[in-house]
Amino acid sequence: MVMPVGDSLTAGAGSPCGYRQALKTSLPFAVDFVGPSVENSSGMDDPEHAGFGGWRILDLVYGRDGQDGVVAWLDRYRPDAVLLMVGTNDYWSPLPEMESRYRLLLDAVTNGRRVTVFLGSVTRSNYGQARNDWAGAVDRTLRALSRDYAAFGNDVRYVDMYTAIDENTDLADLVHPNRRGYDKIAARWKAALTKPRWAANLVSID
Repeated sequence: MVMPVGDSLTAGAGSPCGYRQALKTSLPFAVDFVGPSVENSSGMDDPEHAGFGGWRILDLVYGRDGQDGVVAWLDRYRPDAVLLMVGTNDYWSPLPEMESRYRLLLDAVTNGRRVTVFLGSVTRSNYGQARNDWAGAVDRTLRALSRDYAAFGNDVRYVDMYTAIDENTDLADLVHPNRRGYDKIAARWKAALTKPRWAANLVSID
């Protein structure tokens, strides 16, 4: 089981089903998506996810708007892997604060659990170069964090989403991908999920 977790880019704002349908149909093995939401999943036979528009990093830790946070979801669904991509709505927060928030989130996800965390970075946007420079700095922070957590025995794997999309051609608005953009995000998740050292533990690849 795989739980897509994050904000509106996980829910799929900007294009129906976001990256989830493209990822599901492209994988060479079957997966079951799980999560507390089915929003923006029209036409999908596996619509569950944990993506909520407007959510920030700490919203996933503590919950928001009457919705549980990630610890409750992990206990409820017990996924083998989490596709974690969040941080867009924390825009312009100083990097030390971003790192602290990500650490709280990763601690919550990994504490006492055998789960693989695929940690996707913040995508580029059309809010201007300053915002993309900030996202690039966040990307470097996540690279380092994934190494830190892996060094302590946690299965946390960085996935580069910062370079996945072209802000000039792959966006439906200033920040949400269009179909082309989500397909590129799906391809990055697929590349991570089909690395034999993880996928072989889940299912045989045809």
